[in-house]
Amino acid sequence: MQVGVQDTHQEKRLGRRQTAAIVGFCLLAVFTPFVLIIVNVYSSIPFGTSSKPLEIDPDELFLHLTEWELPPDAEILENRNTHGGMTNDGDYTLIVRMPPESLQTLIQGNSMEWTDCPIAPEIARSAPSLPRHAGQQYFAQKTFSSDNDWHRGHLVIVNEETGIVWVYEWKL
Repeated sequence: MQVGVQDTHQEKRLGRRQTAAIVGFCLLAVFTPFVLIIVNVYSSIPFGTSSKPLEIDPDELFLHLTEWELPPDAEILENRNTHGGMTNDGDYTLIVRMPPESLQTLIQGNSMEWTDCPIAPEIARSAPSLPRHAGQQYFAQKTFSSDNDWHRGHLVIVNEETGIVWVYEWKL
C-alpha cells in the first residue's frame, strides 16, 4: 500500500511540474514579444545624451551651405539651432549682415542658380520655421538629390542692397 501511495504522490508532483512548465512556456510565449517591443523602444532613446541642440560654428555652416567663406567684416545677427536628440529633426537659422559690396562679390563668384523671391510655395510649405526675410533672391537645394519632396533641404536668401544673407536648413 505504501508503494502505491508513494507512486501516486510522485505522479501528482510530476503532473504539477509538467503543468507549471506548460504554464511557464505559455507565459513566456505571450510576454516575450511585449518585452522585446519595450526593449526596442527604450534602446532607441539616447540615454546619457542630451536632447539639447548642439552648438554650431556659424563659419563652418556658412561655408558648408553657401560654399562661401564668411567675410571677416560680417556680423552674425542670428545663429539658432533646434536640431536635437536622436532623430536630428529640426532647423538651423543663420542670419548674417555684411557690406553689400562683399555680398555682391560672393554672389558673382559662385555657380548657384538664383531665383527671384518670393520662395516657391512647395519649398515654403516644407520649411517649418522659415525666418522672416526681406530677400530679393534665393538658392534652394534638397539635402539629397534622391529626395522626391522638400522634407529636408536648405535655402540661402540674399538681399544685395542691405548685405543680409539668411541661411536656413531644415529636416523633418
